[in-house]
Amino acid sequence: ERTRREIHRRFRTFLLTYYPGIEEVNRFLNKYKGESQKPPLPSHLKILPAYYPPRIKQMCSQNSSSLEISYVHLSNMQSLLAIWLTDVPKDILQIFDEVLKGVVLTVFP
Repeated sequence: ERTRREIHRRFRTFLLTYYPGIEEVNRFLNKYKGESQKPPLPSHLKILPAYYPPRIKQMCSQNSSSLEISYVHLSNMQSLLAIWLTDVPKDILQIFDEVLKGVVLTVFP
């Protein structure tokens, strides 16, 4: 149950926050974690809007029941989830489906 909750938390975070380049931004920010004075984000790093929420809204507006998630995106941000997805796809996809339903219900109550 604890593992299931962690998978749920990680995938929800991925869905709601992922954007291309977030890995580099997170690496930079984590380097200065806990410091009172953080240097400004270098110009080559950008904080962008999340990639998947607009796609979730589009999925809902089209009355679709499928959201295509890039394995590359998932493996870049949540490599453990990507590995588990290949190891036990049925179980992980079931959790991913539950998470997505929860996200949809918060966007479209």
